[in-house]
Amino acid sequence: PFNISMVLVVAVIYAFNGLMTTKVVFLALIAFPAIALGARIGVLAYRRINERQYRSLLLFMLFVSGMVLVWPG
Repeated sequence: PFNISMVLVVAVIYAFNGLMTTKVVFLALIAFPAIALGARIGVLAYRRINERQYRSLLLFMLFVSGMVLVWPG
């Protein structure tokens, strides 16, 4: 899926620019299962609900994640 492709592209860019440290690799290995799981859940959700419901859910999740980023605390 798209998410995993983008993570691989970023990894190549990091490596090319000399930013691929052991800490970055460690954090990427920790994050990869969550990325893969999130991508899988997204594919399954898209198959089970219609496009309108999927868009509404996606917009809601984007709104919530945006609020978490800007809300002080």
